[in-house]
Amino acid sequence: MSEILCIDDDIHTLNAWRHNFAAKAPQWRFSYELSPRRALQRMSEHPADVVISDLDLGVADGVSLIKEMRSFAPQSEYIMVTGAGDLDSAMRALNEAHVFRFFTKPCPVEDLVESVKDALQRRTAQADSSSESDFARASYQRSRALKAAFDTLAHPFFIVDRDGLILHLNSGAECFLKKHSTYVSINGAVRNDEKPYLNASFDGELGYTLKHRDIAGPELVSLTCAARGETILAHFTPLTDFANPGFAVIILADEAPLLPDDLRRIFNLTRTEARFASVFANDPSLEVAAASMGIAVETARKHLKSVFAKTNHAKQADLIKLLDRLRSPFAKQEQ
Repeated sequence: MSEILCIDDDIHTLNAWRHNFAAKAPQWRFSYELSPRRALQRMSEHPADVVISDLDLGVADGVSLIKEMRSFAPQSEYIMVTGAGDLDSAMRALNEAHVFRFFTKPCPVEDLVESVKDALQRRTAQADSSSESDFARASYQRSRALKAAFDTLAHPFFIVDRDGLILHLNSGAECFLKKHSTYVSINGAVRNDEKPYLNASFDGELGYTLKHRDIAGPELVSLTCAARGETILAHFTPLTDFANPGFAVIILADEAPLLPDDLRRIFNLTRTEARFASVFANDPSLEVAAASMGIAVETARKHLKSVFAKTNHAKQADLIKLLDRLRSPFAKQEQ
């Protein structure tokens, strides 16, 4: 009998799982843990076939817990649930913990049962790696998990091949392309009335990046659309464990708040330039920025020119629009 370990620091969640799984999945043996430490000990002594864990376990982080479990239970499959349906949570769960599925709460028990069934099938397929059909099935399930993880997010999300052909997109991506149609070419695309951008191809710098840039791991890239005079951010994640390697996931975070460290890394700013950009985003005044940083106005002006050059912006209004993303939504509400 397959064994499933469920971990959550909320006793009410565990009790609900216990009741629902007893009714919906009597064919499996379930165990439940409130304590991440006891869950880790249980897995080290007797690894479960599938682990369902919350992301926020109070005293522990679900991603770190699963990573440690993987060190001695690599054949187990891991499913993560979280009340924080955000991009960072999903990316960490997929890229660091390599979870099989990622769900946001509240999650219907039927979806969890179906995911456990798929996870057990994938585990069986991996045990017989000599079977080409089983490998293809496991790869398909990985693709399905990836889509499910991001389809619930508001961020625009695409799965594309190396030539920029769009193979999958969520509703956020459809909204993005309605506003930014110049980024894609639909000439020659197979018509799909429900998803008109499916099978379209990325043009311009997005398409060029996919075809020519060597992206070995998750990478956040700044892209400029000359026709629109704007800059967007694209998060690229190569997909290497599919039946057909070479696919990439793109997250276009055109609405997401941008942190100072992100700005420094993307545009190759110095720490002083990044700090200046952060201050300037809150109040686009050289005098205020200079006073805040304790530097001369002329020095602040040099920093501004350098930021202009490195971010490829020629107009202050365009630069301010980019820098404004440094500020959190809460800061904007306070104004």
